[in-house]
Amino acid sequence: MLPHSRRTCRNLVKTSSSDWYNQTEVRVCAGSELSMKASTFNKLQSCEWNGPNGFKATTALVSIPKASSADAGIYKIMVVDSFGCSTEQNLTVKIDSFPSPILLSNRACGTSQVNVSLGNTTGTVRWYDTPSGGKPLAEGSSFKTPLLNKSKDYYYELSTIDTFHLGAVDTSIGTTKYIVNGNGSTGEYGLEFFASKNFMLKSVKMYVVDTIFHRTIYLMQGGPMRQTQIPNKIGEQRVALNWWVPAGIGYQIKPSFAHLWSNISGVAYPYSNSLATITKSSGDYEPMASEQYHYFYDWIMVSDGCIAPRVKVEAIIDTPTAASLPSLPILYSGQKQRFQS
Repeated sequence: MLPHSRRTCRNLVKTSSSDWYNQTEVRVCAGSELSMKASTFNKLQSCEWNGPNGFKATTALVSIPKASSADAGIYKIMVVDSFGCSTEQNLTVKIDSFPSPILLSNRACGTSQVNVSLGNTTGTVRWYDTPSGGKPLAEGSSFKTPLLNKSKDYYYELSTIDTFHLGAVDTSIGTTKYIVNGNGSTGEYGLEFFASKNFMLKSVKMYVVDTIFHRTIYLMQGGPMRQTQIPNKIGEQRVALNWWVPAGIGYQIKPSFAHLWSNISGVAYPYSNSLATITKSSGDYEPMASEQYHYFYDWIMVSDGCIAPRVKVEAIIDTPTAASLPSLPILYSGQKQRFQS
């Protein structure tokens, strides 16, 4: 039982910019939320946390509402499951901080657009009209508002996280082929790639032929590292993964019991961005490995980093006032006005 229990402690992490995911290292922006959770394969009996600056806790879930540089460091988690087996894992927390931006402009006169501009920014600046949620209105150190007749609040956030796409967009790149792939638990065919930097694989697009099998997607590096079950429905679907992928080589992504659509023409390896490169299909011999593309289309991935809490900026409309002039007498035809000096 003990050898198996050593593999059962997981560090689940949730930040202000991500949902729960399995992690051994996490980056958090100063001032933002960090939650950490320990879990075991069997029922959790007890848990003990030890971290920087005397941090201690005995609950499975711990939360730091506003993380600071003092919270950076290594957190050691010791768990005991319902069989009395204990195991320990570490979680490294890194705190990113941004310099304070300088407000350069945020005023206009009368009904007009306001150019709101920041200086001394790093990372990506995104603008919103709500303090949380919503879609970005613009990106960059300056933002021009819609036409305003009164002052209005806007919000900016600083982020070191960027979104990328990778791989073939969809099956329209060329001739398709229905792959049966009956090689059991981790499949026979898939894609091979390497990670140049740490990233999170948010989702992939897949094309399911039938609902005969319940399929699972595996991330592999020698053996299985992550797995996610595919919704059992026919046709195109985007499958959420939220896998943390450390920088490294020798990765494969494969399904069990495929019955999925692939491409056998129109393939253009390598597919690459600054985070990762898909090099070829797995399970095929050359030249087929360079000519076929299996299953996983339009990867959506995000870079390692953090998102700082939003900051409010008021776009100010100054209301013009009429100039005050001295009262002058009414002149009639033929009259002249005399002014005394």
